[in-house]
Amino acid sequence: MGDGDSTSSMRLKQEISLLHGVCLIVGNMIGSGIFVSPIGVLEKTGSYGLSLVIWVIGGIFSVFGALCYAELGTTIRKSGASYAYILETFGGFLAFIRLWTSLMIVEPACQAVIALTFANYLVKPFFPTCPAPYEAVRLIAALIIAPERPVMMGSVALRARDCFQGVNYCQTWNLPLSIAISLPIVTVIYILTNIAYYAVMDMNTLLHSEAVAVTFADTVLGYVSWLIPLSVAISCYGGLNSSIIAASRLFFVGSREGHLPNVLCMIHVKRYTPIPALLFNLSLFFPIVYCLCSVFLVVVPLYSDTINTLVGIIVALSGAPVYYICVHLPPSSRPAILGHMLDTISLQTQKLCYCCVAEPGLDLDNLPEDHKKE
Repeated sequence: MGDGDSTSSMRLKQEISLLHGVCLIVGNMIGSGIFVSPIGVLEKTGSYGLSLVIWVIGGIFSVFGALCYAELGTTIRKSGASYAYILETFGGFLAFIRLWTSLMIVEPACQAVIALTFANYLVKPFFPTCPAPYEAVRLIAALIIAPERPVMMGSVALRARDCFQGVNYCQTWNLPLSIAISLPIVTVIYILTNIAYYAVMDMNTLLHSEAVAVTFADTVLGYVSWLIPLSVAISCYGGLNSSIIAASRLFFVGSREGHLPNVLCMIHVKRYTPIPALLFNLSLFFPIVYCLCSVFLVVVPLYSDTINTLVGIIVALSGAPVYYICVHLPPSSRPAILGHMLDTISLQTQKLCYCCVAEPGLDLDNLPEDHKKE
């Protein structure tokens, strides 16, 4: 949209290049995982060798999943990752449940873990012989999340698999190449980092460490050991950046589909960013293997951790009545107070953030040539 053309439609800028895509994926995947999960993987496996095997399996599994997402991303050219694919394949209800779980659990929990890791590594060097203060860690974590969104506006195998998340939301024209470059980089970094931990620390020291990278730095680097917690904090901050970017696009797409209030699909009239949301053909072998492994990782917790798994299922299904009231029912049958409240929020958000709703009929992921030239 040109500054002087008031008739142009509002849309997001498509500015994620190959380099940006690689940085986004690598930053989101590394984040805090390699500084948290080694202890859990080692504890469950009980040996250095088997834990490294688990990390390798996690990397291979993630490559399979990434190839499947690359295929989906080049076939269904819509932002929103698994939400968009579920919407196209299974319809609105299951897509809404996926969106609901992301909104209520997945994204807040992931960002909280990254922020807590950031805070723990920032505080731990000041308390080398005792646990870091609980309140201080939580306060710093809250402070790092709170200003993050305004900054963005301005501009065992299961454990290992969880650390390799992050490729699902980067839907760009360079998606397959971004994934092909990023996945090997992250896999090699994870394995080499674990080897470094194991070469320096014995198992007992590693398992009882509150911040494994800090313990590693104290053992190896001496008086410059402060560089490691600083680097970890920077990595976590970058991972939090990537997580918020990805989540904002997911909620933006959900809003455009009518599954979230339209305030979340507003974009800044000059920056073209979703400010409110920020508050290659493959063989069937790859998707089949990925789906079988995913089913295994979903079914096994029902036996090994039944209570927590059932709680997760209940939370996911709690979105069903919300979907029925806010999406399935026609607007005339929905509670009037809900419509008035959302209209008021939308109006005030437009005034506060200087944004407007993106044109509903415009496909933001496949713009016509005349829009691309503006």
